[in-house]
Amino acid sequence: MTRSRPVPTFQKWLMAQVHRDDGIGIVARQWVISPGNTEKDFRAWLESRRTGLILKASIEISEQEYAGAVADLRNGRKTPTFPDWFNREGRERLDEQSHAFHKENPEITPSEYLHILHLRLRKEIETQHVIYIDICHWVKMRHWILDHPNKTPVYRSILETLRQLRAKQRIICPISFPLFVELMRQSDTRTREATARLMDELSDGICLQKPRDLIRTEIQQQITRSMFGDRALDLMEWVWTKAGWIAGERLPVSEAFSLKDNEYLQKTFVDLMWETKLEDVIDGIDQKRFPHMDGEALASAYNTDATFYHEKKMSFAEVLAYEKAHLFRLMVKQPFDEIAMEYHSRYPDQVAKLLTEKESHQKPSPLVLPFMQIVAGINAIFIMSREAFSPNDLADAEHAALALPYCDTFFCDSPLSHKLNAKPLRLNQAYGTNVVGAPTAFLKVISDL
Repeated sequence: MTRSRPVPTFQKWLMAQVHRDDGIGIVARQWVISPGNTEKDFRAWLESRRTGLILKASIEISEQEYAGAVADLRNGRKTPTFPDWFNREGRERLDEQSHAFHKENPEITPSEYLHILHLRLRKEIETQHVIYIDICHWVKMRHWILDHPNKTPVYRSILETLRQLRAKQRIICPISFPLFVELMRQSDTRTREATARLMDELSDGICLQKPRDLIRTEIQQQITRSMFGDRALDLMEWVWTKAGWIAGERLPVSEAFSLKDNEYLQKTFVDLMWETKLEDVIDGIDQKRFPHMDGEALASAYNTDATFYHEKKMSFAEVLAYEKAHLFRLMVKQPFDEIAMEYHSRYPDQVAKLLTEKESHQKPSPLVLPFMQIVAGINAIFIMSREAFSPNDLADAEHAALALPYCDTFFCDSPLSHKLNAKPLRLNQAYGTNVVGAPTAFLKVISDL
């Protein structure tokens, strides 16, 4: 027998559509910024706009789509327009608090409000031991949750220890966009959702910024350090975000509303994303339509580059320099130029002074654009070892570039841990990060926390 799902009121369903760019989204945003909040107010508001020429058609379409969503939910099916998390206990109370606070505090801009949340998040993270876990270990812990036949005792102990430490707020295990991409490769809904729930439990929804956005923050940090030295602002709070923004922090903008109303909608949207879980994110995605990068083609391109290096008989130092230059052009140059122009307009005197200096007084440091440096180093190691690149190797490099500069412990696979800990990289020492590959060794690390 099919189990029915909770059915929302039309008002609650409509409020879940504010992100849309069509007529239904316009109706939803109009209601959100209106002074009424009750179901009675909503019905009166709806009827008053049904007679108008502008919103009449959109309201009729909204009602038709809502009826379809209700039919799906009553038949036990999911509906793409109303994910399960909108009916989660406490969701309505959080929404009411959000709308009330922002109506009472219109002077706070969206960027100011978002910065406040980021500062609070940074303070929370700084009190805990931060552990980045590779997807293979998440899966092996999940085996115990689903009673999988391949479960092994050591991962039961790891899972129990991490849960105990998380309950005491001693550790946090952040998620990331690369982990999210790997999670979406799991075609089985049951295992994918179980993995997401485990990640939510141990991460508390805390997430590293998407690599593209993290690189921008690293560029901003480096430019400010070059201009102001020890007086430069520390931008560490922008390294972190919440699971709702695992694919990047973006605020909705609609030309149909005034600046004031847009800012109000953006701030309530910030609250919505801040409370969203990874489980909620994947609930709204069709796994079969999820875009996947052609990792095989990219790995093939890297292998072609490796052949070039081998033919030229380059040393490790030469390969590393070439890889850094290549990744700078690929990852850094465009955002660097954009940010540099922005800083030139904001701090013309400091930039002019910087440009007149013949050479940099800053010594080489692993903290200068660390994402790029780490990926380049791992690429150079693969090339010098004559190992062929695989898509998983490219993903591992991204994980390392996220974990090493910003986490205390990196629990990866054993081959990668060896590369990171051994000469010539020794990135564990460069970043002061405990890099562990063996599950027994990791269990000892967390047992000693």
